[in-house]
Amino acid sequence: MNLLVIEDDRKLNRMLCEILEKEGYTVKACTDGEEGAYYLQQNAYDLALVDWMLPGESRRKGIMTPVVMLTALTAVENKVTCLDAGADDYLGKPFDSRELLARVRANLRRQAPIEELVVLRYGDLVYDTKALLLACGREEIAVSKKLGLMIELFMKSKGQALARATL
Repeated sequence: MNLLVIEDDRKLNRMLCEILEKEGYTVKACTDGEEGAYYLQQNAYDLALVDWMLPGESRRKGIMTPVVMLTALTAVENKVTCLDAGADDYLGKPFDSRELLARVRANLRRQAPIEELVVLRYGDLVYDTKALLLACGREEIAVSKKLGLMIELFMKSKGQALARATL
């Protein structure tokens, strides 16, 4: 799973990355909203952990990546504002790493129903991720695991330009 951490406190940013990487996640880190927005537009991430009070532009701009907001502003009004602004979840600072990981897992589970994870569709193309079969109309071909992973990445990133590093 690819995660993006957007946090301007460099010490907390490093700590978040270490916690997530220890759990087996692939993590990209940045320290301001503009850089974070750029990465969200260029790459497919399964989840973004975003500091609410970031320097730079940080609006979502149509990005469908689920977002867990991290902030020290824990009043109910702040939580409501955060969720209404597009966050999928909210975690107040300071937080326990166990709660952070539980919220990451919960948000990743919510992304798509199980059947969508097995069969992906894009126009006439249908890709079965378990059987490694790509079909278009009545034609069907078996693909290698490596090619299958690339097809899956492209199909899950509909309409997004992908960076070479992601491929």
